[in-house]
Amino acid sequence: MMRTVFIICLALFISPLLPAPAFADGAVSGSFSTADNISPAAVIDLSIAGRSSNSITLRWTAPGDDASSGTAAQYDIRYAASPISSEADWDVATPVVGIPSPHLAGSIETFEIPGLAAARTFWFALKTADDVPNWSALSNTASGTTTEAFPEWWLTWQPTVTGVPLPEPPVPPRPRMEIRIDDELFFGELDEKGALLNTEEFMSADGAIGMMIQEGTLVTDEEDNHVNLIVIEPGGPFVGTQEYFKVLTIYRFEPSAIFTRPILLKLRYDPQALSDPANEANLRLALYEPAGEGWLILPSSVDDLPGTVQGWTTSVSTIGLLEPRLHRPAAPVIPAAAPQAPPQPVPARLRAVSLALDSREVNPGESVTVTARVINEGDLAGAFNVPIMVDGLSITVKNIYLEPRQEKNLVARLTAGKAGLHQIEIGTLRERFMVTSIVPPVSARLMGFPGLLDLTLTVMVSGAISMVILTYFERRRRKKRPDTRPTAAGTLK
Repeated sequence: MMRTVFIICLALFISPLLPAPAFADGAVSGSFSTADNISPAAVIDLSIAGRSSNSITLRWTAPGDDASSGTAAQYDIRYAASPISSEADWDVATPVVGIPSPHLAGSIETFEIPGLAAARTFWFALKTADDVPNWSALSNTASGTTTEAFPEWWLTWQPTVTGVPLPEPPVPPRPRMEIRIDDELFFGELDEKGALLNTEEFMSADGAIGMMIQEGTLVTDEEDNHVNLIVIEPGGPFVGTQEYFKVLTIYRFEPSAIFTRPILLKLRYDPQALSDPANEANLRLALYEPAGEGWLILPSSVDDLPGTVQGWTTSVSTIGLLEPRLHRPAAPVIPAAAPQAPPQPVPARLRAVSLALDSREVNPGESVTVTARVINEGDLAGAFNVPIMVDGLSITVKNIYLEPRQEKNLVARLTAGKAGLHQIEIGTLRERFMVTSIVPPVSARLMGFPGLLDLTLTVMVSGAISMVILTYFERRRRKKRPDTRPTAAGTLK
């Protein structure tokens, strides 16, 4: 009995001294988790893309999940009757509902805000958040004024006979689509469905750009919202690969628009700007897609007007006039060498050029920040999914968009859980770091669990008291037991 009690007390006393079990808390064999503390970049190009008597359409460039890369999770758009230039203004502004989810960083976003009062000026601003959510800083403020509303009585008014004929009510103006080129404004009337009533031709005063839109054409943005105002502005020098062509002229359309019927575009060029006069017959109009294949060649031909090229398209965003760079022998040789076709552009291709860790030895629960420098080695822009591997398993994937030859940093934060040596891989690069195994002192562990300490002391004291009581009764029992040993005379004592 005493031995059993002693073993139980000893087990209860020793159990707190044993090492604490280790638990996993991440995604690599339960060892790691990622911490996202990078907010989306603030929008800086919020602008007005269209307006009506009860709505205003906004336009902006989508930021990313981490600064300007990846895809964010949500937008918060608000408006007010005065500028939204501070957080205090933002807090009292009116939120907008029904906002669609963000697209990939660099995409052009448009959104129509309905339910506004006519002939009123409103100010707009927005913020962007990722999945955490980490919220971006406040965007720039854009302002716009809704158009005049058509009076309701104009639609229901009927002349009454009072002896004097009453004049007919004014005819309400038809809705129209506006094309703004520099400081010139052109327009075409629309029917009740928003389609162009007549075929319209527009040409800037200097003849640099012109367009023809067919009767019955509907114009929408990328979200299928009606567009009733397109602003056309000359673009600056093209930034990008120009090895295989020369960009003679660029025009940008705000917002990007889609047409239900092909439209005819005409761009003028300076023949003196050609690298080779023989290239004039090969000039082409092209549509630039920054998130896709780069320049997309449109069906084009040299126009009857001198120095003008025309082409057909069903969408507009950035339009350019391109001169191909033809590869020819420097001088005629005998026999004449066959002309060589120009090399094809190299597709978008990602390569990691450096990998660094902010610490190579951490304790369980501490973080390791991983920074990788990546580059697009192709001649075309592209969006990439970059997996971050730990011990051969992918624990997170970062999204990034890169122009040709562009470099950017990828940053990820990992939380260590399992002790030991671990290897991080991004592309072909590898780095190692150590997670140490720290066993806290017994006293610290007991102090970390007050209930366990009280229980241990109670059991030890109870065990000691029990042993004293058992020893006391055992001695009394022995004293009362009669002596049955035989004596020398053969009698019992």
